[in-house]
Amino acid sequence: MSVQVIHTGFYTTIQDSGRTGYRHWGVPVSGPMDCESFALANALLDNFEKAAVLECTISGPTLLFNAPTRVAVAGGLIEIRLNGVEVEMCKAIDCDLGTILEFGKITKGVRSYIAFEGGLATPKTLGSRSQYFPVTEYKKLQKGMVLPLRPHTTALPKIMQVPSTNWIGTTETLNVLKGPDWGRISEQHQTQLLSENFSIGSNDRMGYQLKGALSKNNYGLPSSFVLPGTVQLTPEGTLLVAMADGQVTGGYPRVFMLSGNEVSKLAQLRTGKTIRFEGCD
Repeated sequence: MSVQVIHTGFYTTIQDSGRTGYRHWGVPVSGPMDCESFALANALLDNFEKAAVLECTISGPTLLFNAPTRVAVAGGLIEIRLNGVEVEMCKAIDCDLGTILEFGKITKGVRSYIAFEGGLATPKTLGSRSQYFPVTEYKKLQKGMVLPLRPHTTALPKIMQVPSTNWIGTTETLNVLKGPDWGRISEQHQTQLLSENFSIGSNDRMGYQLKGALSKNNYGLPSSFVLPGTVQLTPEGTLLVAMADGQVTGGYPRVFMLSGNEVSKLAQLRTGKTIRFEGCD
């Protein structure tokens, strides 16, 4: 059982729950940017919760099925056509031998997740199927790739009602916890961080850059651990949010920490979107 990649889309990668236990070698966890949508896509098929899926950014791939199986799509709102006929997200899609499944642009949000019944069975590297170059041979899907599928064994209870996905791409406030270096920055910066608006700048699987009206600083700190969801304050007054493929250490003040749910919300926001931080102890 396998699926062949006819077209890759803008930036499509294979992701499972991530690669743990290798951060001391400088290897990030990787895994899905939006853990909520990743989990929903697998649950729609009663898959094992860590089963490997395709993560699409901005637009999706075109796939040719070499055997009958089922597919489910969750996350950002994306155009889906089964042999030319439009089909819905968040429902199991029956695919037969020779079926062509085309994914177009993501019209709401940034990332969509394509799960396959049983999950992808691509080779594991350091215990994970998640693509991250140079740990894996390729950083993203390649045209012509043949993706093997695992046999399906029911692992999750069947979803009776699909949870709301209205939050995708619409978030205006992110809930944050104070970071390890919160007490090392000035009261002025603390006030600004919890009162200013920030605009999303350049972003990818490594991190998001957030721009606001923060004043410059000269905080000098030794390099320390950085986890996905860590928000760092740079000397220029911009913020850097470490994401799934982010660096494992950094030398800027770690002012906030985002939970997995908040990281998922951020991962679905596009460049130019304005957000605020709401602090909680």
